[in-house]
Amino acid sequence: MSKYASYYIGTGLLFVGLLIFNGYFFRGGKKYLGVTYAKEYKVTSDKSATVKSVHVVPGQSIKKGDLLVELTNDEALIEINKLQNRISAAVSDRDSKSALVQNKLDYLKTQKQLKVKEINDDLAELQIDLANKSKLLKSLGEQLDSTEFLVKSRSLEARKNLEIKSSNLKINDLSNDHDAEIKTLNTKLELLEKELQLLLDEQKKMNKYAVFDGVIANVYIKPTELVPAFANLVSINPSNPTSVVGYLSTNKNGSSEIGSKVNVALYDKRSIQCEGTIIGLGAVTELPDILQKSTAVKAYGQEVFVQLEGNNQFTVGEKVVIE
Repeated sequence: MSKYASYYIGTGLLFVGLLIFNGYFFRGGKKYLGVTYAKEYKVTSDKSATVKSVHVVPGQSIKKGDLLVELTNDEALIEINKLQNRISAAVSDRDSKSALVQNKLDYLKTQKQLKVKEINDDLAELQIDLANKSKLLKSLGEQLDSTEFLVKSRSLEARKNLEIKSSNLKINDLSNDHDAEIKTLNTKLELLEKELQLLLDEQKKMNKYAVFDGVIANVYIKPTELVPAFANLVSINPSNPTSVVGYLSTNKNGSSEIGSKVNVALYDKRSIQCEGTIIGLGAVTELPDILQKSTAVKAYGQEVFVQLEGNNQFTVGEKVVIE
């Protein structure tokens, strides 16, 4: 067989193979090919803000939840500082009043103890006088009339009880007034702290965190910079593809309805797969090189845009099968 005959036979076999390949994937089959794709995601500011700090650099790998950029709002910071100062002043005022009242209470309690001790000392002295006088009269053969001592003793006991009652009343009144005042101050302080927490929460919400694993592509801002609302802060390339561009034959035998669910599997390893949703259709175009056969005959197909759902084990630019 001549070399020319071999060449034509080989070319014919390649052409037949291509027809079979196209017939299965792009014309008569339920499956069609595609390529995984990841769109760069840009993180933007929700409102005008000042960049407090940047925690990432281009090329850095990030995980979902990582802090990317800290932002601050000057007006909010002024309000936060005002509230913090008011809270500090309120705490200082409360503590000072508590210390003053405690000193007054200690003084009243001390005065009460001193007066009670003084009366008890008078009672003890009266008892000693009564015993000495009784002993003296007994030695003279006379009997003591204790009426006067009983009157004085009862008078001293009455004075002591009255002093205890009066002191307790003053102590209780001062304590109750102080408790009411402290309760009012604590209520005001609690309201200030809640207002401060709301501002701090709003401030924290301005910070930007990674919403998926990826690699930082670009950083557009720097610390202390003032950025307007909706300005680009950083851009991220996802670690895994987020979509697939499929190529359907013009016969449209495969699934191509927008909103329909499809299964996407790795071309060389079908066990690696995930679900997707068709989100749009494009023009009929020449397939990318990764899907072309090594031949001068080019394959064509209509673009089908598939959004991948959930996590996947694909890498960007891989050949996949969609069905």
